[in-house]
Amino acid sequence: MDGIGLTPLFLAAFNGNDAVVHRLLRSGARPEAKELDGFNALHYPCMQANQVFMSRLLDQNGPDFEAFYDLSKYGLPADSSLSTTSKRRAQIVHSLIDHSADVHAISKGFTPRHNAALTAQEQLVDILLSNGAEASGVPVITAYYGLTSKTVDLLLSHGASVSATDSRWNKSALTWTAEIGSPNTLSVLLSHGANVHHQDKQGSSALHYAGANACNESIKLLLDAVADPNLLDFGGCTTLIRLARAGHFYLAGRWWNPSADEREKAATLLLNAGCDRSVRDMHGNLAVHYAAGNGYRGISDAIERAGGDMELLDGSGRTAMEWAREKGEMDVVRVLNRKKMVKGARGGREGE
Repeated sequence: MDGIGLTPLFLAAFNGNDAVVHRLLRSGARPEAKELDGFNALHYPCMQANQVFMSRLLDQNGPDFEAFYDLSKYGLPADSSLSTTSKRRAQIVHSLIDHSADVHAISKGFTPRHNAALTAQEQLVDILLSNGAEASGVPVITAYYGLTSKTVDLLLSHGASVSATDSRWNKSALTWTAEIGSPNTLSVLLSHGANVHHQDKQGSSALHYAGANACNESIKLLLDAVADPNLLDFGGCTTLIRLARAGHFYLAGRWWNPSADEREKAATLLLNAGCDRSVRDMHGNLAVHYAAGNGYRGISDAIERAGGDMELLDGSGRTAMEWAREKGEMDVVRVLNRKKMVKGARGGREGE
């Protein structure tokens, strides 16, 4: 062992050197040996080869899944199941199991299957489960990071926790999945009893995230599961307000920026489900103000079709048209102004 209790077998397994692992095992290396933290050699290939990344996922207070926001920071692939390194790790796990490594070994509450599921290494999850590992207590993250809906279903059927949350933001598997738009996995989570009204530390629910990102298939699934479109986050926002406020954002190696049609469809789905267009957030602003300021004509149109008053004032006494003008969204200004003139002309004729 070196100064921190690692044998050559641990180091080779952690770094995905399958040929070296095989040679060491043939030469008598002991897979049952434990390092100073109590992990055995089988834990190590089920980790990602980055100490800082793994320290966030193996935190004693629970996994910090927000580490997945910055995969490029750790030099990790967005879909680890397709990487060459992941395939080599699969060979390592097979070799260790063939040499009687304990698939049930546990340290600090983590088994090898915990590590594999936490890091979304689907091949390793499948290998461990097929060799008798149980999934009790394993938190399921999201399909976007490598776990298919089939594997998520398998984990949950073997006792994985559908209600486990992120240690930093208290986000559940349903919340994470809704945020990145994985409707197949969302369906699986819902079928296993995921709570559609769970709120994270910002008060956001799965519908808030799906709505803000205009993940329309996920919005439909959540609404069908009786998610409340009028549930407020801790800033006083409904899902409609979150949709109107949201811009593009960066998550796990890609930019997310819904199209105008997707945003309009999302607004229509929410309004048809009874989302209250007249709700004001903690600043006194309505969804229509944010939509106008962001240039989201489709959302404004959907709100107007649902009977929304485009002349309502925000908390500072400004109309939606003034928001659009201040933000330089002149196309929205022209449309709103034209509609105002038409409405005024109709009102004049009715008065006559």
